[in-house]
Amino acid sequence: MPAVQLERLETCNLCGSASADILWQDVEDPVCGLPGAFSLVRCSACQLIYLNPRPTPGSIALCYPDNYPSHLPAATGPETMRRRFESLVFWPCRRLYGPKSPRTPPPFGTGRCLEVGCGKGQLLREFQRAGWDVTGIEPSAKAVAMARQAVPDGTIVEGTLETVGLRDDHFDVAILWHVLEHLHDPMRALQIVHRRMRTGGRLLLALPNIGSCEARIFGRYWVNLDVPRHLFHYSVATLSRLLAATGFRMTWTRPQINPSTISSSCAYFLKRHGISLPPLAGRLVYAAMSPAASLSYTMGDGGNMEVWATRIEP
Repeated sequence: MPAVQLERLETCNLCGSASADILWQDVEDPVCGLPGAFSLVRCSACQLIYLNPRPTPGSIALCYPDNYPSHLPAATGPETMRRRFESLVFWPCRRLYGPKSPRTPPPFGTGRCLEVGCGKGQLLREFQRAGWDVTGIEPSAKAVAMARQAVPDGTIVEGTLETVGLRDDHFDVAILWHVLEHLHDPMRALQIVHRRMRTGGRLLLALPNIGSCEARIFGRYWVNLDVPRHLFHYSVATLSRLLAATGFRMTWTRPQINPSTISSSCAYFLKRHGISLPPLAGRLVYAAMSPAASLSYTMGDGGNMEVWATRIEP
């Protein structure tokens, strides 16, 4: 396997400052277990946290093995007991925030929808079923094949925002669902998305929240660090600043219900200290952590966040 090439980011992508302090060193891959140790830094000016040094754009694909979760086929089976358990434990969150995730389109009609990094096409499929004209961009050939099966009447293009030609002032909704943190230049990506959208169009984001209690508690063992694939880590404050700088106004945010990040972080912490949990013990940790996760979400704090923003003229 070729070696992953690294590059150093000399200035902050958000504010342009050249000053940053080391936050964590020797952080290892908590998700796929790839070799290597990485450092995360915090911008001294705006507090944005990012990986530095990081894989180059030309070698980042080597960091996504075949078993990377978002590129695997969707799990099948009823999982009746787990669903019943979650429906009970997370009932207060759903009363406050609605469904576990916005797998149904937003309640404001139909139109043209663009998803950047559409993965397997699951979210686009729901938009298409509701009557939306859907377009997806995805750099993984394996994921593109699955997305084209999920949305046979949609347009799925292999590539990136920079390489795929799309019309300006065209889309009513744009989605970056756990994508922004993977991009080498989030500022430029959102500027391109802004050009492709119509004035008043809506942007849907989902991404880890580095300002959450989860992140503060687990620190370097938080699975949402997902080094070396997550290149940037946003809080609500730094994300709001990025959106304002690229012509968007944040209008709504909520914690994303995903308690497995807590149980997985617990398991990873134990593993790094010489204790590997068997599958049954892992499920018990998940069950034990879920009430605490539900309380955190109900109070508005979660390891992942979902955000709506409106496109405005810069």
